[in-house]
Amino acid sequence: MAVSQNSNTKLREVAEAVVATTTRQEPLPRKFQEQLAAGRRAAGMNARRLFHSL
Repeated sequence: MAVSQNSNTKLREVAEAVVATTTRQEPLPRKFQEQLAAGRRAAGMNARRLFHSL
């Protein structure tokens, strides 16, 4: 859902693009790839902070 909000795209369009990557072997649109990468980086930073606080 964050990809949809951050790329100003309807969630249905994001879902269609994700399905197309598996059923039609189409690449994920660049704007979605960028948002997913940003989300992975943020999740990784949050996990590292949590680990170091233990």
